[in-house]
Amino acid sequence: LSFYPRHSLEQHIEQALADEDHLHCVYKPDHKTGKEQLVAQVYELPVRQCIDTQEEHQWTERMILVRSIAHAEAQSKMIQERLQKARQELVERFLPRKYRQTWTVGKTEKAAAFVTKVLKKRRVQGLLKIELTQGQGASPNTPLGIQVSLDQEAIQRTIRLAAWRLYVTNAPVQKLPP
Repeated sequence: LSFYPRHSLEQHIEQALADEDHLHCVYKPDHKTGKEQLVAQVYELPVRQCIDTQEEHQWTERMILVRSIAHAEAQSKMIQERLQKARQELVERFLPRKYRQTWTVGKTEKAAAFVTKVLKKRRVQGLLKIELTQGQGASPNTPLGIQVSLDQEAIQRTIRLAAWRLYVTNAPVQKLPP
């Protein structure tokens, strides 16, 4: 989905989730329980396109959003694991240890750069709330502490938007039914 603007994609996904009447669910039989199991959700959005300002050449594309339930569950688990690893790495690095350099107030910029590096490495930017704290006193040698908390709203939004794929076609419904 790298070719499609993320903000637009998120809007379309939110529209799909809000429009439950047109959000189609795909089921398959579960041979163990004998019940139907939800495997995917599908939402189709027609988009009018034109290549000139006079709209002489226009057509309708069908944007089809598909969410795999199994892939969404796997992504949710991976997000939680990445959050845990990032949180653990940050907290451990700021614990004072013998023979290890301690982050101090005089090195706040380097400490912040380290935090950014960890968040980027673990792909959890925007999902954790980070606060570098000072101990008693304000000298440059005062050790820094760190408080790491989960941004539950951002995490839930990321999980909600996980596992969607976008397919676009100009094939009519008669040739490619929903």
